[in-house]
Amino acid sequence: MGPQDAVVVKQERIATGPTLSGTLTAKEEATVRAQVPGSVNAVYVSEGETVTSGKVLARIDPGALGAQQQSAQQGVVGARATYATAQKEQARQESLYRSGIVSRRDVELARQNTANAKAQLAQAESMVSSAQEQLGYTTVTAPIDGIVSKREVAEGDVVQPGGALITIVDLRSLELAASVPSDELGSLRINTPVEFTVTGISGVIFRGIITRINPTADPTTRQIQVFVEIPNVERRLVAGLFAEGRIESMSRVGLVVPTSAIDRRMTTPYVSRVRNRKVERVQVQLGIEDEKRDRIEIVQGVQAGDVLLVGAAQQLTPGTVVSLDATLTMTEVPAQ
Repeated sequence: MGPQDAVVVKQERIATGPTLSGTLTAKEEATVRAQVPGSVNAVYVSEGETVTSGKVLARIDPGALGAQQQSAQQGVVGARATYATAQKEQARQESLYRSGIVSRRDVELARQNTANAKAQLAQAESMVSSAQEQLGYTTVTAPIDGIVSKREVAEGDVVQPGGALITIVDLRSLELAASVPSDELGSLRINTPVEFTVTGISGVIFRGIITRINPTADPTTRQIQVFVEIPNVERRLVAGLFAEGRIESMSRVGLVVPTSAIDRRMTTPYVSRVRNRKVERVQVQLGIEDEKRDRIEIVQGVQAGDVLLVGAAQQLTPGTVVSLDATLTMTEVPAQ
């Protein structure tokens, strides 16, 4: 009897839960936009390049902004001189008033002139601050650590405020937004593990946890959106990949076999076990089932290392003597 006719009961991890699918996105993404109009003098980064927060990405021609800043600074100088003169005149008028030379109205007028000069100085300083801020926008810097995913401009391009310049994504943590049928609501919990595979990376299972659950079901599909956070420190994953997986609402280590080893034609499930080279029928009690991988847990009736028949071999009459292939080990398999 070959390995295609029998399986060995193994102790391993099995999980079950609702399936999900969706597209991976960067948990943190920033699109840097122009704050001032002008011609792009230089762009210092390219797509795929790693950048750190504060790195200079590009420069925009300041144009008239430099002249505006200089003019505003000169305005501050003049306003300070006017304010100082007004303060001196106010002090002189107050002294003359105490000597009885001028009226109180003259003092009030001097005080009003001082207040106006002070307000003009504050306005001039505000204009300098605004001009400096606008001039600072001509140097475009990275707001976050990450990788340049899009470069929308090149040297010589003319940009307007709000125009996209460069997009940066932080791939150290990804997010999967997926929908789950509302009848699975009872299995949804924050911090529940999720395992999934992605298109383009075969044979590798990735894991994450549910961090958010939308409190409202979609009125059309009656599905609930969940958000899965996925650590990606090694950056094996990239944004935009399609992922398919399952929420592990129930998971444990147990005795696991392929579902094809279970005979469910009767009310009570049975397996055909080979013991002492003879076939015997054994009633079993089943646990959780992983329909996605066609695996099922047996909680009673067999032991790790038992050999069970599958497929057509299950039809052998109890008591039939069989010879097992050497590849069918009888040793217990440790839990993973």
